Amino acid sequence: MMNSIVKEKQESFKALEQKIFAYVCEPGREITRIMLESYDKKVYRSKGSRKTTIKTVYGEIEYRRRVY
Repeated sequence: MMNSIVKEKQESFKALEQKIFAYVCEPGREITRIMLESYDKKVYRSKGSRKTTIKTVYGEIEYRRRVY
């Protein structure tokens, strides 16, 4: 059955696997961004915020963090 599904769209299983991985990683990056921004405490006097990017196994995540 899987073989017929892959042949219908003329793409390899590897390409299908990569599309699924990219689709699943998007919510993971969003959750990680929200968690990182929530860890930023408001205890000290803030001088604003800046964008920071980190690399993870499921892609780069850009988030804002405070500058104290």
